[in-house]
Amino acid sequence: MANPAPPAVPRISLGRWLLVVALPASIIVGGLVWAFLRGVPERDIWSAVHSRNLTRLQKMLADNPELSRAKVYPQGHEPWRTGSGVKTVHWHGRYVIHDAIDIGSDAAVLDALAAAGADLAVRLEGRPLLVQAARSGQKSSVAWLLDHGADLQGRTHCATPCDGQGRSALHEAVAARSAPGQGEVIDLLLTRGAALEAIDDAGQTALHTAASGPVDTAWILCRHGALGSARDARGLTPVAVAIQAEAGTSLSVQYGPGAVQDWLKPGGGCDELAALARRRGSPVDEVEGREVFGRFLCARGFHDSCQMGAKR
Repeated sequence: MANPAPPAVPRISLGRWLLVVALPASIIVGGLVWAFLRGVPERDIWSAVHSRNLTRLQKMLADNPELSRAKVYPQGHEPWRTGSGVKTVHWHGRYVIHDAIDIGSDAAVLDALAAAGADLAVRLEGRPLLVQAARSGQKSSVAWLLDHGADLQGRTHCATPCDGQGRSALHEAVAARSAPGQGEVIDLLLTRGAALEAIDDAGQTALHTAASGPVDTAWILCRHGALGSARDARGLTPVAVAIQAEAGTSLSVQYGPGAVQDWLKPGGGCDELAALARRRGSPVDEVEGREVFGRFLCARGFHDSCQMGAKR
């Protein structure tokens, strides 16, 4: 008996093949092309801010004001990477306004973000925007925020204990003393009314913070009348903080060993400047302040400064 013929394999028509294979492929390719042409709005608004491209920024915000509140992600601001897709990324609370503040954007850029609805009350790791701007050493950002109602006395507050808890913008500006132009930021904050003797959660004033850095930073605060006798929560005065800070470092100290201690000690240069400022009710101007500083350096053996310290 002959074996039965195998069943015929049905042929797939060209139309059905296109429907089964080509159509889904074309949808995928079309989606990729659309995504490429559309771009990633969150990344694009970030790019416009960082490149200071005001025209592009204004157009994007006009088309979608919500981008003024775009979140900034560590991997490049791409929202599809924040879930179970490519990889999980944790957002740390940074918005595009934080980046704009940190890089010292032009007022026009900040104006555009604010007009579109950027939240000026957002915090980053507990820091208000003004504290963040002072920490970044951006005088233009500090000035813009103050002009737009930022609270000079606003403090860092974290849900759990964190570095800088209770610090004001002035504290952070002093702590970031190595940033270029930081002295101008400190001067601006004080001129606009920052509380010179405000304390953080450790009971430290801005002068306590300055005591672990160069004399130049403390000099600015002393010109405004900072009290060298203030004690922190441990009972330490700024000069005691300076002694501890110098003992714990092997780095060379500006103007020689013990310079900050000598400047802050009772009856030292800081006391002289601060007493002048408090007696007059206004900061000692820079010229007179440098005369006092010159005498201080001259007494420490920096003879090139003796002429600067001579009374006019």
